[in-house]
Amino acid sequence: MHFNNWSKWMAVALAAGMGVVSADQVKLTDGTTIVGNIKEIFGGKIKVATGFAGDIAIDADKVQSISTDGKVSLYTAGATTSLTGVLSDNSLKIGDVNPTVTSIDLGSVTALWPEGGKDPTVKDTTRKWGYEAAFDFAGKTGNTEKNNLGASFQATLKGPEDKLLLYAKTFYGKENGVENERKTILGADFERHIADTKNTWYVRTEWKYDKYADLDPDWTSAAGYGFYLIDTDDVKVRGRLGLAYVYRDYISDREHDSSFGLDANYHHEIKIKELGPIKNLGTFVTDITYTPQFDDFGVYHIFHESSLAIPLGGSKFWTLRLGVSNDYYSEVAKDKDRLSTTYFARLVLSWE
Repeated sequence: MHFNNWSKWMAVALAAGMGVVSADQVKLTDGTTIVGNIKEIFGGKIKVATGFAGDIAIDADKVQSISTDGKVSLYTAGATTSLTGVLSDNSLKIGDVNPTVTSIDLGSVTALWPEGGKDPTVKDTTRKWGYEAAFDFAGKTGNTEKNNLGASFQATLKGPEDKLLLYAKTFYGKENGVENERKTILGADFERHIADTKNTWYVRTEWKYDKYADLDPDWTSAAGYGFYLIDTDDVKVRGRLGLAYVYRDYISDREHDSSFGLDANYHHEIKIKELGPIKNLGTFVTDITYTPQFDDFGVYHIFHESSLAIPLGGSKFWTLRLGVSNDYYSEVAKDKDRLSTTYFARLVLSWE
């Protein structure tokens, strides 16, 4: 066997053994070449999956040419049907036998995706359920014996334009053998975007039983307008303003009361991907809700909760949620505190 033939066979064997995988190439106007797998072109962005930086997005006007290893489908401006073929330096080869070659102006490409993949111009209307179960326990021994238990469950049905959240929470506590906390919360929250914008409308309802706040129940229903100041995969900032109806009955002999008022809410979710040497620290979430009464703005309820959900061992399912919540009522029964503060560390299991 000649040496040249032997070297060719060795190269093939090594390539197969090392699992060499072909890839697409994106050449930029500054001369840089990015090697990876093109996921799509849409909205003036080219998304590429790379081995060195994960998924990246590049402005389309910074791209000089594209070559693909496999077939892609694409739309050009004004076209009603897609073209499918292999791109080689902006030349599209259509067909497997005696292919025709068409020059493609990247500036005219409105959408591109791998053959058989998801067409980015087709709106995804599917909804998916996601679930979360959480448990927390805190104890203390010594001069004071304390035990606190908490459990919660939530189910979220999420689509591209709407989201339904159903949740249940329960808390129980003892101090020196005497019960000092017994609370249950049930709720639902639905929001929908208006005409593909950052504007939303929402409805929500929450029922609460709190033995040691003298509430049986505290029931709030609200509806109104919401707006996302920021709505990306990594950062979401949302405000809400609406009308609320509040009904409160009491365990003691106090007469129940009901009223209409405002419902104001601030919410944010921030994924902290990097903090110094720490990678993927987690998601920081804050919720603040303020509900004053129309007949007397001095009567109101404020709820605040901030937490950081930290992935455990890189798991997609388990997180440790550390946080604090504050529940404040401007009017309470005699000998009851207006403010209730809870510090928590919750083990959370999430799945779909």
